[in-house]
Amino acid sequence: MGQRLEEDEAIEVVEKPLEEAFEMLRNGLIEDAKMIIGLCWLSSLKQPDALDKAGDQYPYI
Repeated sequence: MGQRLEEDEAIEVVEKPLEEAFEMLRNGLIEDAKMIIGLCWLSSLKQPDALDKAGDQYPYI
């Protein structure tokens, strides 16, 4: 089953190495909430204390 896009909606799939995606996240280059949540979740699996450390850098999280 394919995606159902709105008329003005465009999705571009871009493959990046995982570490580059994390760097883009840290630099605020990713704006899509689903992508941000997914990368945070993945980061927590790779480094269980990563989100605690992020709180030091981003106290508003």
